[in-house]
Amino acid sequence: MVIDKIDSLLNDAEINYLADLFLAHYGFDRGSLGYRYFRNAVVFASHGLMPMSEAYPLLARCADADVETFLAVITDAVRALPSPVHDVFNTVFAPAPDAPKASHITMRNSRDIGYIISFLGTAFLYVILSDYPKYGFISLVKNL
Repeated sequence: MVIDKIDSLLNDAEINYLADLFLAHYGFDRGSLGYRYFRNAVVFASHGLMPMSEAYPLLARCADADVETFLAVITDAVRALPSPVHDVFNTVFAPAPDAPKASHITMRNSRDIGYIISFLGTAFLYVILSDYPKYGFISLVKNL
């Protein structure tokens, strides 16, 4: 399998700036390796090309790391946050409790890094597509 333009996606200054704004409430050290890996994973997940289990090796290769190290760095960065990710998301982005049920999207309490990345990637996709239609598309090609 070949992913076209993954480096251009992960190095897109506008997308990274928007991801920085989207992730600003969580308390990451934006200069850390853990944050950079996490942000790249959220940005890549927002494209929804493949399950994250298949995406991690691609992201790790782009980071010049092995998958285990890549995931360990992300896990350590998330666990070091001052508040759980779901608490921050639900406080900052979820509508008021009295909002209609159909518009009430909340993040569940989970320590599963794959769930956290996929959930935030999906939320980031919504932000990008509804508020800032800049995204280019990545093509997924299977080698035969």
